[in-house]
Formats: sequence, C-alpha cells, structure tokens
Amino acid sequence: MNLSSLFPLITEVPGYSRLLQQLSKAEGESRLTILNAAKPYLIAALHNELASPVMVITARAEDRQRLYEELQVWCPPSAQVQHFPEPDVLPYEYLASDLTTMLERLQVLSALTFWQHSKASNTRPPLIVASAAAAMGRTIPTDAFISACHTLRQGGPADPLKLISRWQTMGYEMENMVEVPGTMSRRGGIADIFPPCSEFPARIEFFGNQIESIRLFDPENQRSLKALESITIVPAKEILVSQVDSHLWQQIKDKIDSDSCTAEAKERIEADMARLWQNQWFPGAEFYSPLFNSGSIFDYLPKDALLIVDSPEQIEPVMKRLHEQARELRQAKLEQGELPKGFPPPYFTWGELQPKIRAKRRLVLEPWGENCGQALPFTAPQTYAGKLEVFLKATKGMMKAGQRVMVLSHQANRLAELFEEEGIYVSPTSEVEQAPPPSSVSLVQGSLPQGWVMNHVLSLITDAEIFGFVKQRRPVAKKPIHRRWLLSQLVPGDYVV
Repeated sequence: MNLSSLFPLITEVPGYSRLLQQLSKAEGESRLTILNAAKPYLIAALHNELASPVMVITARAEDRQRLYEELQVWCPPSAQVQHFPEPDVLPYEYLASDLTTMLERLQVLSALTFWQHSKASNTRPPLIVASAAAAMGRTIPTDAFISACHTLRQGGPADPLKLISRWQTMGYEMENMVEVPGTMSRRGGIADIFPPCSEFPARIEFFGNQIESIRLFDPENQRSLKALESITIVPAKEILVSQVDSHLWQQIKDKIDSDSCTAEAKERIEADMARLWQNQWFPGAEFYSPLFNSGSIFDYLPKDALLIVDSPEQIEPVMKRLHEQARELRQAKLEQGELPKGFPPPYFTWGELQPKIRAKRRLVLEPWGENCGQALPFTAPQTYAGKLEVFLKATKGMMKAGQRVMVLSHQANRLAELFEEEGIYVSPTSEVEQAPPPSSVSLVQGSLPQGWVMNHVLSLITDAEIFGFVKQRRPVAKKPIHRRWLLSQLVPGDYVV
C-alpha cells in the first residue's frame, strides 16, 4: 500500500503554502500545530516538495519505529526512508553491539555523506527518523568518515593487497564467503566486499594492479546481477582507529587511568587497546568508541537539510533522564573497578546538542491544542465503534458535501459489499495511483493506526474509526544473520541458547 499519490491534495489546505515559504529560508525555526495522526502525511509531503534531506527527531524509540513504518506507506517507493537506531547496549557496558543495529546506523551516515558530496541527479535525498537516545549517541567524526570513504572505478589503478589492508582498517572482516555487510574475501585476482551502503556485495576482478570489472552479485547463489562502473567503499564499523595518528593515540591513552580498575579489568583494557592500535576488531570493541568518536548525527546534516523536532517538550526530559541514568551506571562501574577514571561518556548531553540543533533549519511540531499561532486544519474523524449503518450513512453525507472519502481497512472486501447494498459501487484496491476526485469514495486494502479529516478536502478513515480497533502489526524482524557467519563468531566460553 502506497499513498504518495495524495500529496497534491495537501496544497489545497490553507497554511501549507505559507509553511513552505517559511521553510524555504536557509535557517531559522518554524513552529506548527498538527494532529498527531497526520504528521507522517505532512512529513512525507514536505520531503517530496523540498527535495532536500529531512531528519525527524522523536522522543522515544517506539515513536521512531511507528513513524518510520508509516512513512514507508506515505513516501513513494523510490524515496530513501531510513531510521537511525539507538545503541542496543547500555552506556559503559562491555558488550558487543548487534550487527544489524550498527549497519543501519552506518547506512544513515553513508546516505547523508553521499548526498552532501555527490548530489547526483538520480539520487533521492534521504529521510531519516531518529529517537532522542539515538541522537544523543556519539559517532564517527564527519572528516574521519569522509577520509575513509573511497571510490573504485573500472579501469582504474588499485593494488589488491593494499586494498585488503585498507578495508581491514575500516572494520571489514575477512571471510571465506561474503554473505553479510561488513565482510570481504579474496581469491587470487578477485576480491569480494559487502559495503553497508550497498544492497548486494560487489566482486572486483583485477588484471595485475588494474581493476578489470566491478559487478554486484547475489550472495545466495554467487550469480552476477549488475555490472558497475564504480563503487564507493564506506566504513564497516562505527569506530575508525586508523584515522588516529600516534600523537593523538598517546593523548587518548593518557585520558584514561586504568590503575583505578581491578587487576582483571586493567589487563583486559591494556590488551584491548593494543589490539585496537593494530586495527584488530573483536567483540566488545564498541566499548572504546567514546575514545575515538566525537561526532554527532547532526554534524552529518548538510546545510540544506530540514530538521523536524517532534514534540520538543518530551524530547528534553527524555534526554535528561537518559543522562541521569547513564551517570548512575558510570558511578557504579567506577566503584566496582570496571571503568577507568577519565573515560569519556558515549553520548552528548541536552546542553551540548542544543547549539547543534539551533544551527539547523528546523520545523517544530507542537502537540495538538497548543497555542503556537500556526496550525494546519487536520481534525480527528468521527468514530463509529462497529456501527456500520451509521458509518455508511455518514459516508453518503460526506460524498454529497463534495468530500473525498478514503477508507483504509483490512475488511475492504466486506465493506465493498455493504457499500454496494447502499448503491455505492467501489472496488477495493491495494494501490492508489492518483488522487480521487471530489464526491467519491475509495476502498484501500490495508490500514493505518488512525485516520484524519483534512479541511473537508479528504476524509481518511481507518479500522480504528470504523470498528474501534486496528489489527496490530507484527514487530519488524531484523534481517537474519547467515548461520555460517554466526558460527564463525562463536568462541569457547560463549553461552548459546
């Protein structure tokens, strides 16, 4: 189900053109009150209209996930809708991060970097959704990320051995077969690599020290999919020790005082630091990322990007609460001798992020009912609580008044039969190819959490209004990790469930 064909209708709403004029300025803040259920429609329409990167900050992770899923319904299939997940490990915990989480974060950094430095005509600006916890986290500095990225071109010079060595410093792991992002392999004059920013791995064939061909291939059957003229390689881990020179490395070591740790923790830290200096990756290496990562996701936003802050009155308390919880964890680790003194925090505080946020062109979405001076006329639709006769009668009334009525329901076929009994002939569809005309009703197979009425231009009605409930969507499962890769990561002493 895709509803991007409804974008033209929002131009009929009073206040939308004025909002676009305000957002066309290179900087400054605009504030807007809008119904919560209509936010995904507005955000998707703005992203489509402005043709520039858009990043939305929500208060909680569940808000981020819900908005991310709804934006995929509203944005056209060609849009780059991505979410920037929050770290899945508590601050100061010596645990390995989930591979999928790390890759999704790197994909966002790559998309923003590509847009800022290429802006090819066929590249769509990314639309990013992040929670407060994700926005707080430190990441690779932009200059280090850009310096590590490099583009390989067909016919260009390249030493295979030097490339393999360079990829290792960027976090790629050598495997017999390349199946998941962040891995590489080499067989004679052929090198395979799977950058996090690519949907498929690439096979690079060399003739001596010259690149003869670059092809994407299917990791399941090893068949070639597409020939490429070039490919850009981005970091495979969210930590780049290779960008640190010996002087800065000594400064980093001087920051931490492992003498305050237990003998076991001190021995582990010293051994880990030695491995990091040798560009060796190991489970738990992310624990040391605050020593090297001083960047913020806001640093990756280009000047023409739009930052949308959703309900700021909730974001600030959430960030302050997370900061207080992290301080308590830090104190406990220090007292237990598991954390060296002087170890930097893995996140930015609200006070540190405020200047970064204020420096961006931004739109603040206020809660419904706040008196902020500017609002778009979206209202909640009438609810029917399963009273289908009342619903059918109300639909007829809206059609007579010249309104467009769009019904999103998992019971679209049954509703079509009921409409037919009332003399309204409409066929259910799974795709909306164009905006419906006035005085019409459309039936779409699918649903959204809630509907809305847009200034009597369009009434969007869902199962929540018709029946009083919406079928709960199953949580989006993370991409599975290939078994061969998983087994290779196990070491003696690991617990397996």
